[in-house]
Amino acid sequence: MRLILSIVIICCMVTVSSGTESDQENKGNNKPDAGAKAFLFETGTDLQIGSYKGILLAGRYHFSTTRALELRVRFDGEIGDSEFKDEEFRDSLEVRESIGDDYSYLIGLSCVYLMYNDQSSNLMPFWGIGPTFEYRYDHLEDKEGVDYIRNTESSDMGVGLTTDIGFEWFILPKISLTAVYRMKLLYSWDKDTREYWRDDRHDILTTERKSLDFGHERTEMGIALYF
Repeated sequence: MRLILSIVIICCMVTVSSGTESDQENKGNNKPDAGAKAFLFETGTDLQIGSYKGILLAGRYHFSTTRALELRVRFDGEIGDSEFKDEEFRDSLEVRESIGDDYSYLIGLSCVYLMYNDQSSNLMPFWGIGPTFEYRYDHLEDKEGVDYIRNTESSDMGVGLTTDIGFEWFILPKISLTAVYRMKLLYSWDKDTREYWRDDRHDILTTERKSLDFGHERTEMGIALYF
């Protein structure tokens, strides 16, 4: 749904930009010059400002109108509690209650070199490529009564390349709208550790995996504020 909406918005940008190209030639353009800097924010499909591309901070520096470097720092985290109650009817009613404690976080860092196709209008297509790093950690602890405890930890670290294809529409001298389709090639190391305590018994199960993944990461729309 986000991809379809992004395509529609990009088509609208092209239509509006083509219709106003003659006016822009007379009034000048809004495109940034060398040395321009920008902060970026995601608007999403509901046009409410949040984090840009699922990250907490993104900054951009222009070497020229058609060349820029973008730094993205991402941090996502979640803390939760769960309570589970199961009733089984066999010869008699058996009730099992489980209480869980879980949290997770993700840290990501990307540095992308952007190359714009300079146009006479203020709508400029671009593509970019650069290194990316991610680290994810998940923790879950389940307690079933006083006799059974399960502790699960999962960590995932990956390095690779990320690439962007999109448009930036410079609607004002210091404000632009963006639509970006991003793909990622990531080599990851995964490690899962599960510990079980039942009565006097303690078991540990550890699995490790390496993988190489490539595919569409996400499609984003956003706002860039230049200064």
